[in-house]
Amino acid sequence: MTKDMYDQFNADDYEKLVTTVDKLKEACIRAGDYKTFYKAWGNLIIKAKTHVGRPQAMKMIKEMRDYAVQRDHKFGLYSATYTTAYLLNQIGDQAGAEQNYLKAAEYLKKYFPEESTASIYVSLSKLALAVKEDTTAIHYAQQALDDPHVTPLQRLMAKSSMCLAYGWLGKKKEFDEAYAKLKAINDVSYNKQEMLSIEIFKAKLEGDFEKAKQLAHQYKSKQMRVLYIYKTHEWAGEWKEALQAFKDYRFFLDSVNNLDIREQAALYHSELNVALAENESKDLRLANKRLQ
Repeated sequence: MTKDMYDQFNADDYEKLVTTVDKLKEACIRAGDYKTFYKAWGNLIIKAKTHVGRPQAMKMIKEMRDYAVQRDHKFGLYSATYTTAYLLNQIGDQAGAEQNYLKAAEYLKKYFPEESTASIYVSLSKLALAVKEDTTAIHYAQQALDDPHVTPLQRLMAKSSMCLAYGWLGKKKEFDEAYAKLKAINDVSYNKQEMLSIEIFKAKLEGDFEKAKQLAHQYKSKQMRVLYIYKTHEWAGEWKEALQAFKDYRFFLDSVNNLDIREQAALYHSELNVALAENESKDLRLANKRLQ
């Protein structure tokens, strides 16, 4: 049943997942396997957020937490905390998500040192990237890599996160080192859209802005496509095109109801305003110099 549960989770088959998880939980209680019990329950809650709504999912987390507290199940407390972090991240509460992810990691380290914390630190790294805390993203990615139980996929995700963070920071040496380690893994099955972002940063750091712009048009995700079209024009110093691309980006954001995306756009907007102001100031100084 455990395999069925993961297959249905990955296939997003919520109705079958509900039935399977109920049966699996009963079997786990009989076998005394509470790790699988809480993992199954947590997976169901994650899918419940999409299929029956956030309020119901949060109610289910409370039921899980209460069940664990009543029976002093430490893994249940961990699962409730981790699932809370995941859902808060989904609704754009980065501070709440980070706080709960860190609590979840501490639970594992204290009570279940045989369990890997790498997935938590990868999530924290991605969370930091989303709010442009790139140095923090690198810190969390390194913690994931330092976990003795890190899996090959988690290692790949952590190295990918490092590449993106160094890319945003503009640190070419560190980016090149992280990129070489990432490419050495050579797993072409991993998140092709994220790998595309990394290739864009590689082109940018090498000064090949034309290639970066060409790559930006290859995103399947419209959000990512319009974002990187705007960013690549900005990096190339093409301010008129960057401003128009940013307007396209904002038009897209206005058409979707996603607070997390809007907050991310606000960060890029302030960055663009600074860049435009610096460029206009430079042009003004040059014009004044010519008049002298």
